[in-house]
Amino acid sequence: MTATKSAQLCQVRIVPHLKKSHGAELQHPELLTYVDRDCFVIGNSPEADVQLSGSGVIGHHLLIKIQGTNIVLEDLGSPYGTTVNGQAVTSSPFTYTHGQEIQLGQSDHLVTLELFAPLRTPEEQAHSILQEAQARAAEFDKRARALQQQCERKLAETQASIASMEAAAKAEIEKRLAAAQRAIEEKNRKAIEDRHFITENFQREAQADAQSLIDQRKEEGDQILARAKTVADELIMSAREEVNRMLDEAHLKVEAVHREGLLQHESRLKQVSGMEEQIATLHRDLDRMQTETARAREICEEAIQKKQMLVRQTEQLEAQSLEKQAQITTREAELQEQLAGVENK
Repeated sequence: MTATKSAQLCQVRIVPHLKKSHGAELQHPELLTYVDRDCFVIGNSPEADVQLSGSGVIGHHLLIKIQGTNIVLEDLGSPYGTTVNGQAVTSSPFTYTHGQEIQLGQSDHLVTLELFAPLRTPEEQAHSILQEAQARAAEFDKRARALQQQCERKLAETQASIASMEAAAKAEIEKRLAAAQRAIEEKNRKAIEDRHFITENFQREAQADAQSLIDQRKEEGDQILARAKTVADELIMSAREEVNRMLDEAHLKVEAVHREGLLQHESRLKQVSGMEEQIATLHRDLDRMQTETARAREICEEAIQKKQMLVRQTEQLEAQSLEKQAQITTREAELQEQLAGVENK
């Protein structure tokens, strides 16, 4: 099976089996490995992705597959098999649950697995946060412009309505003035027709009435224009206040989004700093483990040298013992000869 790079890191932790390792010297200390492929093999072969030796462990013992957020186990036909929390893993895929302990064959070590999302650099995270904040700010700017355009359309409609009202008012005034003019002309015509029956005073009274009627119509026209202008001013003022209120709300929303983006940016930076501290701690633990491993190797080499020296000393003692036995045998033979000579005498 060809392995490809996985979107997640798989942590492989190998720890001593406490029940089996109690009172006995361990062949392998605790080991922590990270694998970035979607499938890998554990076994005692040098070609295995994660190496683990022990009783009943073969070269390619267990296949690990990363499928999304799931970890699937598959025993590769080992004689002593594989168990997860005491449950046997057959050749069919077995879904692993976080925290379960895996034992290969009769090994003195247990294996646990855990998935992690790959770490991004602080620059990448900051750039991602900045892009997200800019996108949200652009979206709110777009909404604010659309809102402003809507307000401008409403203002234009209000102005058109005011112009229509003014035109209607002017038309009504002109209509009433025309009617008044016609009424005056009618009265004048009647006055001319009846001039023979109307005295001069009556003519002045008719003219006064006509002028009063004209003044009354003009006053009514002025009142209609004044009311139209008042209504128009109120509509314009209301529209301007609505536009200013909507623009203020849009600016407040943009500022709130900007502040939220900055807070998220600071929070992400703190998270990144905490991750860097954890990584530094892991590196220190790794260095300490490597130092302890080197020290253990030195102790093993010293023990081997001492063992070899004891073997050589034992061989020398055995050689000396054989030589002494040969001398004793020779001396016994000489004494027996002397004893036989004395007996013969």
